[in-house]
Amino acid sequence: MISWWRTSFGDGEVEKLRESVQKECIGQGLVTEEFEEEISLALNVPFVVATTNGSAALYMALLSLGIGHGDEVIIPNRTWIASANAILLTGAKVVLVDVRSDLLLIDVAQIQSKITTQTKALMPVHLNGRSADMQGIQRLAEKFGIPIIEDACQAFFLSNPSGYLGTQSDVDCFSFGGNKVSFNWSRRFCCYEKP
Repeated sequence: MISWWRTSFGDGEVEKLRESVQKECIGQGLVTEEFEEEISLALNVPFVVATTNGSAALYMALLSLGIGHGDEVIIPNRTWIASANAILLTGAKVVLVDVRSDLLLIDVAQIQSKITTQTKALMPVHLNGRSADMQGIQRLAEKFGIPIIEDACQAFFLSNPSGYLGTQSDVDCFSFGGNKVSFNWSRRFCCYEKP
């Protein structure tokens, strides 16, 4: 049997878990608040809200922008299903844009042709620690007045020349699934590829 990933817990983690169980703070509480504050400081962002997973974070991001029935959200056609599911849960329409043949991330050159009056967000996805062309996406978002939801679920603490991925848009989402965090921590700061 080959493990997909292996999680190990030290004495500090076990003690925090014990304290949380004793205080009956399983989902929220002081440990969660401490976690949110530390991530906020580390990424230099004003607010962090912990959710159950990256899928919930994407859904909440869409709701925070008021996205719902009749709206459209642009995403790459190569992503994890959670990106599209979050959009569909709001009642909005998923608009797919092809990826670049050399990098397999959203092709900024194809986004503008998909923008309509119903487009309410652009949702670039950073996959496998690789950065989408955030500068190009930011230029389009500014030109059309469209907010960006950065799906950085596979890019926690990775960066491009502009800074940490997941901190370069209006709303940013991360995932702390064991396979994502272990992969990302081991490759910190080394995954940028020029567009």
